[in-house]
Amino acid sequence: MLNAQRVNERNCPKLFDKWEKIYFNDIVPYPTQTLEFLRNVRVPTYGELKKLNVESSINSISSEWIGMNIISLDPLTVVVDKRQTGLIKVLEKNGLTCLPVQFRHSYLVAGGLHCCTLDTVRESKLESYFD
Repeated sequence: MLNAQRVNERNCPKLFDKWEKIYFNDIVPYPTQTLEFLRNVRVPTYGELKKLNVESSINSISSEWIGMNIISLDPLTVVVDKRQTGLIKVLEKNGLTCLPVQFRHSYLVAGGLHCCTLDTVRESKLESYFD
């Protein structure tokens, strides 16, 4: 799955030439409450910390594209933020089973579903996906 606003057939690394690609660009934007929290809490807090010479990235919020951040449970099953209805439709159209879940704070904690999970140990053989 590729962000179609950033990657296309011309600039996609050759390494992925043999892969099936799903281009997507219809992401659901940030909720209003998230933008208000950023403006009213995080940005002012960042300013106060900076005055104290404390470096922080608290004023940064994740890109809206964090909505594309999913967890693959197996080759055909993915966990997706339920707000991303367009993404779910595209993934299902491409033969994937989507398990929609509520994950409303990904924008605030700067981590999507995959980012906010622990590494997984799988019972399978190690293999290269680039051969």
